[in-house]
Amino acid sequence: MTAIRHLVAPLLCALAVSFTAHAALFSGTLETKTIDGWGFDRHILRELGPMGGTLMAPDPKAPQVDRFITLRGDPQLLRYNSQWPPVVYVPNDVEVRYRIWRAAQLIQRAKQG
Repeated sequence: MTAIRHLVAPLLCALAVSFTAHAALFSGTLETKTIDGWGFDRHILRELGPMGGTLMAPDPKAPQVDRFITLRGDPQLLRYNSQWPPVVYVPNDVEVRYRIWRAAQLIQRAKQG
């Protein structure tokens, strides 16, 4: 059985958007607050900011594609515990996804020099 401390879950808050741009992201801040008396965290995204993207013009003949556009920056890593699933508050149109990452059992020594 994997120890709980070896599991993390990157949290992705995003919106499905149909468009032709190359790369895009939303601005926004995911707040983390501890629930008083319980000792575990809840995560709050109050609003998504405007969508940004590259300045490269897409091919005008390219079809629009549905894409899962996330918040800018790296996903927030949560300590994962199956006894306490992540508690995330987001606006109605925002979708939350996460995956569970498991650390390798073998810890390697860094090379010097």
